[in-house]
Amino acid sequence: MIEGGLHKDEGKSLVTSIPPGFILEVGEVFAANHEKYPDIDGQPNYCAGLRYTRLIGSALRHVLKFSAGQDNNEDTGLSHLSHAACCLAMLWYMWSTCSADLDDRMDS
Repeated sequence: MIEGGLHKDEGKSLVTSIPPGFILEVGEVFAANHEKYPDIDGQPNYCAGLRYTRLIGSALRHVLKFSAGQDNNEDTGLSHLSHAACCLAMLWYMWSTCSADLDDRMDS
């Protein structure tokens, strides 16, 4: 069948430009962490709130381990880059949806 329907999606999402393997591996990190940190009240653990600096520190530790030549996390076997991305996704969630009380960044 030839696509004949109209769907105006041009320029609306660049999600298809994100490498699929990256998306899948970040999902695997979330799944691995779900086993380590169970849901709270039916929501992923991080939705209960985490201070910004804890997530920033965790992301930096993963980036520094990758920078030092360690490709994969010793606990999950998944890329430190995917773990860092997972931390940044959780940080984005805290920043975009949660109380300002979790924002414990140092003043500039």
